[in-house]
Amino acid sequence: MKNKRGIVPQELLYAIIAVAVLIFGLLAYSIITGKTESALDFFENLWRFGR
Repeated sequence: MKNKRGIVPQELLYAIIAVAVLIFGLLAYSIITGKTESALDFFENLWRFGR
């Protein structure tokens, strides 16, 4: 039987890199299209969800 220890550090690194690339891509798209203010408002509202 294999020892399962959850997420392996290497896979965790890949997940962090993937999230960083996704955020960078969304930010670059919002800057190119000129919708930076609306994107920032979206993220602010997202953090206020539970309040």
